[in-house]
Amino acid sequence: MVAVSTVDGATVNLLHLAGNSGPLVLFLHANGFHIKCYTPLAEHFAKHNYQCWGVEFRGQGSLPAPPGNLVDLYLSDLFAVVDSLSLRGCLAFTHSGGAQVAVRAEALRPGTFAAIYAFEPVLFPVEIDSRTGKHSSEGYEALAALARRRKSHFKSKQEAVKRFRSRPPFSAFHTACFEEYVAHGLSEQADGTCVLAISPESEARWYNDAGSAAMGSGHDDPPNVQCPITIGVGANAEGPVDYLNTEGVKQAPRFPKGRSDCFEGLAHLGPLEDPIRVASRAMACFQASKGEAAWLALTSAVVISAAHARL
Repeated sequence: MVAVSTVDGATVNLLHLAGNSGPLVLFLHANGFHIKCYTPLAEHFAKHNYQCWGVEFRGQGSLPAPPGNLVDLYLSDLFAVVDSLSLRGCLAFTHSGGAQVAVRAEALRPGTFAAIYAFEPVLFPVEIDSRTGKHSSEGYEALAALARRRKSHFKSKQEAVKRFRSRPPFSAFHTACFEEYVAHGLSEQADGTCVLAISPESEARWYNDAGSAAMGSGHDDPPNVQCPITIGVGANAEGPVDYLNTEGVKQAPRFPKGRSDCFEGLAHLGPLEDPIRVASRAMACFQASKGEAAWLALTSAVVISAAHARL
């Protein structure tokens, strides 16, 4: 793990997921999920000569959530990682909330990424409420409400695991991804009870802040991203987040170098349901974009050395 100093005097963690050389892929995780859940995908990338690192957003792992708008702070944290370790021009594998951060980062600072694979990014159009005439962030508010309804306290870790594994979305998780979620997403307490490591309120806060940021932009177009970007979507568009599938399909052609990539049998958490299939398709998309921008290729030792040089 590499700790990177942030602009507000704190730190954000960059975790080495898999691979020691080759093109560098930066993983940005979904809101409410620890970056280690993506280790099975990273390991498949590593088998094909990629090295994979993941940003552990504050409040989404071992570090506390900072005050302020989380969307703005996560963008700042991402830029701190890229700048401190000279990662500009890397590839990005991103999911849900992490995909939103990546897309907005590339729009603000073109060239941050050579190419982006974004699985169902949380990017909703900002619409005008017909009743009030004001901008509406209904999609973000719906996800925040969903997050707040999550059960967060359990009598034991065993109870939590049994409950999660018996119902969607966790019942569809790949075994290795579910094991990573159990290891990093659940926190055992001194009295033997268990709580979610990422509280429902922390998860909901990100969605609310994303809605505020979107309304502040004052437009309903996707961010202006010029690098190759693939929007992955699950064909199983069911349940409370089904509109992220339809939004993703609509968004892809609106990016100059955008395309969509649909997965039969998968839903919004597809990368954690079938990590090998999603990782394989993401690599194929990266290979198809090769030549449009130089890929950053470093060894893990170089990344760690760059971190030490900043201390």
